[in-house]
Amino acid sequence: MFEIRTLAGQSEWGHANGAASASTFFHPRSLLELSDGRVVVSDSGNNMIRVVKAGQVSTLTGLYIGDDSAGLPLGSNKDGQSSEAGFNLPMGVAADGQGAIYVADSGNHSIRKIAKDGTVTTLAGNGNIGQTDGKGANAAFYSPSDVAVDAKATFMSRTRLTTLFENFRPTERYPSHGHVHSSDRIFSRSRRICGRLCDG
Repeated sequence: MFEIRTLAGQSEWGHANGAASASTFFHPRSLLELSDGRVVVSDSGNNMIRVVKAGQVSTLTGLYIGDDSAGLPLGSNKDGQSSEAGFNLPMGVAADGQGAIYVADSGNHSIRKIAKDGTVTTLAGNGNIGQTDGKGANAAFYSPSDVAVDAKATFMSRTRLTTLFENFRPTERYPSHGHVHSSDRIFSRSRRICGRLCDG
């Protein structure tokens, strides 16, 4: 029989760190357990990437810069050290097994990388909405909602508001324009798929 328990957070929203039972989140969208036991959480509403380990919650990266007119946390788009980097509605997260974490930064229409030392860079996308093929900042996404990475460092993302899968490497990008390359008739016709992972 399975037991369901709360790993962290409460029934109210916020961005409090500390003891897991006293911590707060705002619309966490995705989580990933790393080999060292840390659980990485994309705290979408707070525009932060949070970590849960040994009963404690901390912020890996992402800034609270204030609230908008509706009282919701403002997003930002800034690379740099973990303490100064900014996100906007981060969603899917993935890891490459070498210590790096990748984030589908939906509101910034980009794929971000958090290096092992905490440095945040933009791997692909430029902050503008689009479906443009290209390398790095020349590529354009439309609200990517998830990301996966395989053993060859090939990435796959899915745009949130269009049925489009995009495969790319840091220096290349290979779009599949609305379908997945598969001989499986059911899978090749899939629409509105919300998640993905790589089989290595």
